Amino acid sequence: MAQPHTTQRPSSTNLVDLLSSYNSPVQKSLLACLQPGEVATLNMTSTKFFDMDRTLATSLYNINLKLKKFFDNPQGFRSLQGECNAIVVSDFALKFLSRDTLPDGLVIYAPQANAPKLKHWLEDQGYTMAKPNEGNDEDEDNDNDDDEDAEPGDLWWKNVAGKKLTVSLDVLTVPPIQKLLNHASTTANLNFITWNAAYSLFPSSTFITKDAYMLNAMEDTTRGNRVAQEVALLAACGIKTSSSRHQGLTSAMSAFRRIGDKYTWKLPLCTKDISLSSIPVQVLESTTFKLHHMEVGYLPVSALQQHYKISASCISSQVLEYDYVVSKEVEENNGLLQGYSNYMCKIQRLQRHLSDAVHIELMKIPRKDRPRSSRFPHPDFGGIQMVVVEDADFVLPSTWIYRDDEMFPYLKDAWEAELDEKGVVVSESEAEVIYAHEN
Repeated sequence: MAQPHTTQRPSSTNLVDLLSSYNSPVQKSLLACLQPGEVATLNMTSTKFFDMDRTLATSLYNINLKLKKFFDNPQGFRSLQGECNAIVVSDFALKFLSRDTLPDGLVIYAPQANAPKLKHWLEDQGYTMAKPNEGNDEDEDNDNDDDEDAEPGDLWWKNVAGKKLTVSLDVLTVPPIQKLLNHASTTANLNFITWNAAYSLFPSSTFITKDAYMLNAMEDTTRGNRVAQEVALLAACGIKTSSSRHQGLTSAMSAFRRIGDKYTWKLPLCTKDISLSSIPVQVLESTTFKLHHMEVGYLPVSALQQHYKISASCISSQVLEYDYVVSKEVEENNGLLQGYSNYMCKIQRLQRHLSDAVHIELMKIPRKDRPRSSRFPHPDFGGIQMVVVEDADFVLPSTWIYRDDEMFPYLKDAWEAELDEKGVVVSESEAEVIYAHEN
């Protein structure tokens, strides 16, 4: 008896399948055709494209190959970068993500305590520290001029095949991400590279519409200052800079943001042969920030300008192993504060909790062995009195308890509560990313 004829339905193939490593030849061919903005869009669309990132990290975005221009041992640099909590910023970060021709200079932000290790490593790589103003245009401003968060930047250089390569090491008294948020010239300069990932905080405007918006008041561009130089570099990359967005803010520009959120382009990098950093990724990705539009009606005529501003502050305590960066309120020209009052109330409550925790830890020490301590007002959070140990030589006893495990959930909940209050829903893909990072 003849068997009934059955028609087998063809299996459907979607974009996730095509960009999967299971179809490696197809995946590589398709990825080579995607522009950086398209890669960023897919990356932010769904975590289902995670497999694409692994291929990108060893091909189009092979950071070791790019850093080879500056260092004989890029894996060694990245291992040290993770140890020192340093980030690569500026032109290199932008052009790495945009896949443009890399510059001949590298800019590194590093905490003051870890700078000696990086300086020693640069010497081992054949770099020489330049004398003051050596190798700079006479009208070029130092990035750290009048910057209370940084010491004057060290410029290191060496000649390779007749080409002068430079590494600018900015030594900071605040976390590197705080320096970047507070001092970036435009939204298109908010890109950075850690030991294991590259981040762009405004990828849609930077890589898709090719727009940048000022984050500081425009300076006198006739004297060749840093802001003017960076605007010129953006123009060379095809990015148009404006003082503000007259069409209205995009979602990424109006939202209360957190690094690693659904508006962030996070590109994981290959970590083969890289020493893992002891600093949890949640320390960086607990960072919150907000774009504030600065009104200009009350400024003198000589300074009538519009721009946006990001203001970030640092939470540090002797019961924390790491420093945390959070958004803070911004004073407008009319003296009013822009900001998220409920979020700030939670941050103030957290500061009081940390101050009390220091006090409790000191109480556990016999009175005769206790170090000197005082209360100092925090400069950013309503002048809250913080208990601080003054004795620099004091060695923390074995009974001392750090509270970082309390920070991650508290800061995450405070951020999500602010989004809930504003009617913003955390997407399913973003929730997956948060869960993956924290577990």
